[in-house]
Amino acid sequence: MFELTLTFIYSFDQANIAAKALINGDEYKLSDQLSKYELSEDAIEKICTCKTYSVILGFEQINYINALETGNFNLNKLRSFLLKLKIISSASYIESQGLKFKLYAIPGYKKKS
Repeated sequence: MFELTLTFIYSFDQANIAAKALINGDEYKLSDQLSKYELSEDAIEKICTCKTYSVILGFEQINYINALETGNFNLNKLRSFLLKLKIISSASYIESQGLKFKLYAIPGYKKKS
């Protein structure tokens, strides 16, 4: 569980950096950065004006995935206090900047044998 927590916390740290780039697009020269990739001008415009910020996590436990899909996800079910704090602080920061925060889960994280 510790490895999973560290991976998710790192993911949220990276997500917060990306959110800051969306919020402060001019300061980060977001449009210029995105133009380095094979994206259409329309796609770049949609990214730069996006008002929903999504984070995708890969859970091994299918019950977390089902709970998020049905809207019944409860942070109290997570065992990691650090991960709970990171989710709350990320969501609070992003929403305080006028963006909508969405959390998605997909199957994918497997413990190393």
